[in-house]
Amino acid sequence: MNERNDSNSGHHSAEYQNGGNPGGAGPVGSRNRPEDMYRLRLEKTAFFMGAVSIPCTFIWPLMMPCLLGSMAIVLAIISKGGSLKMSSQGRAAVVLGIVGIVMNVFYLGIALKTMQTMLTEPDGRQYLNDLLYQQYGMTLEELFSKFPSLQ
Repeated sequence: MNERNDSNSGHHSAEYQNGGNPGGAGPVGSRNRPEDMYRLRLEKTAFFMGAVSIPCTFIWPLMMPCLLGSMAIVLAIISKGGSLKMSSQGRAAVVLGIVGIVMNVFYLGIALKTMQTMLTEPDGRQYLNDLLYQQYGMTLEELFSKFPSLQ
């Protein structure tokens, strides 16, 4: 019984000092624990979604950038876990998600303003009529007459 007390008195066991890893993989809080590996996967997924949301602004506007950007933000926040600080990859994922959403809103704003200009201003409407006539052989008015719900 004395041997047991002597071996634990004043010293922590090797398992405790190595973060509970029998191989001595590092201090408590290292990224080798299952919950830390899970957080790392969440961070990587969040970063990937945030990065992909930016080019999706030009490929699939409206839906995909907003979906991927918001998922990147949520996953980055979840990856933080109980920690007060977010990792650098998590912060980058949040920034990329926000940039993807903002770019999408800006891009859609420009597209809507362009369409409004083309439909309301005489020069823009003439340009649209010429373009439609070249492509489809009909003007905007003829196209609208085929679809009464658009009038």
